Amino acid sequence: MIFVAILTGIGGLLNYAWRASGHLTSTLEIVHMSAQVILMALTVFAAVRYRGRRQKMGHEGYKVFTLPFAVIYLSILGNAAILVAFILHLTGVIQSI
Repeated sequence: MIFVAILTGIGGLLNYAWRASGHLTSTLEIVHMSAQVILMALTVFAAVRYRGRRQKMGHEGYKVFTLPFAVIYLSILGNAAILVAFILHLTGVIQSI
């Protein structure tokens, strides 16, 4: 599942870079938005299906994420941020990405 999270993270970054590289028609903006929704869904699926340890005991009794789950979590955060940026752009709250 970590491999899926890494691929969706890279896919999200490429989707954002392609969208930010120039002016696109409204049809292509919808394509980018739907691609980002699919990438986000795959990342959440990877987090739900992850079977390894999610946390371990850290220094002084604090619980910290294990490295594989931290990668999945960062992929979720990155894809969610890109999706929010796309939604804000489509609704006109922000003018450019």
